[in-house]
Parts: sequence; structure tokens; C-alpha cells
Amino acid sequence: MALYDEILNVLSNLNTGDLLAVHNKYCEDTNQWDSQIYGMNEFDDELQGYTPTDIALMIVNGSFSPYSEYFTFNGEGNLESFGSEDIEEYIYITDIANEVVARMSAFNNYEIQEILDMHEGEV
Repeated sequence: MALYDEILNVLSNLNTGDLLAVHNKYCEDTNQWDSQIYGMNEFDDELQGYTPTDIALMIVNGSFSPYSEYFTFNGEGNLESFGSEDIEEYIYITDIANEVVARMSAFNNYEIQEILDMHEGEV
């Protein structure tokens, strides 16, 4: 099986928490800060430093419900929330798999690192 296909398979089978960790590390390493996904329990920490007016505008101009499980910033800097059933709409595993292969980076995931180690020197 090709390296890309193996990585894609691992990403497809990760639990939500592990997939979010890989996704957020991928976003961090590729400077896609607005694409990071946060649990709703991280809301106060992630919006620390914003004024209440800024937060209100990000909520009103976005698509946000505090009852959702996750939130992110949309491309316009507004807040968008969603549940775990919609997470695949926000995480592009093919893009992550391509970047894993291009960088030979596991994005801090043990399973991906094992595959990269097995294919060391092939790419």
C-alpha cells in the first residue's frame, strides 16, 4: 500500500479527539490558524483578549450556538459551531495526508509516525 493511502487510512480511523489533535497541529504548522477547531469548553480561553462587543459581533455574523460541541473561526473571523456529526465538513483528511507525505511529519500522532518510520528512505 502506498504511503499516502496508509496515512489516509489511519486518519479515517482516528477517534474524534485524536483527529482533532492532528488537524490542529496541521493547522498550526501550515499557518492556518483560523481553521483550528476547539471544544466548546475552550471558548473562554480562546476568546480571551476579545472585547464583549467583538465576541457578540463574531457570534451574530457567524453561525454559532453555545450548545454545540465544537467551534472554529470561519474565513471572515466570525464564529461557527457544530457537532461531532459534522466534523468531517471542517477537517480535510486528504489535505492532511498530502502534507504528512510532503513534510514526512506525523503532526504529533504516534500511529502516523509508525507508518512514516516504516517508509523512511522511500520518499
